[in-house]
Amino acid sequence: IGTLIALNRLTYLSVIVFWIVADSLPALVGAVRLSNGFASVQRLSLETLLAGIRPDLMRGAPILLANLAWIGIRTFDRLVVNLTYSLDTFAQYVFAGSVLSILLGMVNVGGNVLFPYLTRTSESARQNAYGLIEAVLLVGWGGSLLALAPVRWLIGVWLPAYQPSLPILSILMLGLGFAAVIGALHSPYFVASGRQDLYLLSLVSGLAAMLVTVGAVRFLTDDVHLLAVTWVLVLGGIYLLNSLRFLPKAGIVPSGVGRAVLFWAICAGTSVLVPLAVGESWIASAVYLIVFGLATVLMYGAHLRAAWRLLREPAPAG
Repeated sequence: IGTLIALNRLTYLSVIVFWIVADSLPALVGAVRLSNGFASVQRLSLETLLAGIRPDLMRGAPILLANLAWIGIRTFDRLVVNLTYSLDTFAQYVFAGSVLSILLGMVNVGGNVLFPYLTRTSESARQNAYGLIEAVLLVGWGGSLLALAPVRWLIGVWLPAYQPSLPILSILMLGLGFAAVIGALHSPYFVASGRQDLYLLSLVSGLAAMLVTVGAVRFLTDDVHLLAVTWVLVLGGIYLLNSLRFLPKAGIVPSGVGRAVLFWAICAGTSVLVPLAVGESWIASAVYLIVFGLATVLMYGAHLRAAWRLLREPAPAG
């Protein structure tokens, strides 16, 4: 990063390339050391080596490519802003995206914890757990919207120069629920079911949709807020495509898609419309808390209680 700054080449694209290279170095070093270890034991022909690792490559390559597509889906809007908007607009947009990434990173940790559990359960148990986990993720997202009020206060006090990023953050936060379900629930379900091909197809389709729609919106308008709205809508489309088409092919039939979309609409609509009506104040936060609480109890109360009982049970032995 210091070299990029010194060469005046610090752009969002260069940081992505640097991150990919840096993240790949441990694997490269490990491969070299592993090959040296093989050489010290016995001489393996290239055909023998490839035959040994081909099954792992066939399983892992789609996951790697799908993960790269997921990175592209999450960051393409910021890349467009970096390439086509002013530096100030880019700084505001990336600041909002960085706050969002912190929350999404916490969700991804939950997905990493969930995967070992799914690999040790039967298909019927995965089916039963799907709705419960989705409920927890969506309710967690709805609760995270309450954090916008203290975040606004903190930025206003400590980082007033970044106050223009708050409307962008408010929009991007609406997509966090979909991103959480896709990254922390759909991903481990596809892999645990052995359908890496569907996982790859899902995210490549989503990336293509993101490229086309965000590119079209940028061509038609200079409003950076519409780019954020487009990002949210494409994530919603990926969620629906996975739930209605790809997950059933992997043996999972989501039964609460309509409820999930309605819950998202209630929380997102309240989060956007109430501040427009009464201003961004404690009154808006109180109204949102009441609506969010009622929606949670009425739509996901039973799910949350069942999820709590499930979490208290020991994971099945492998």
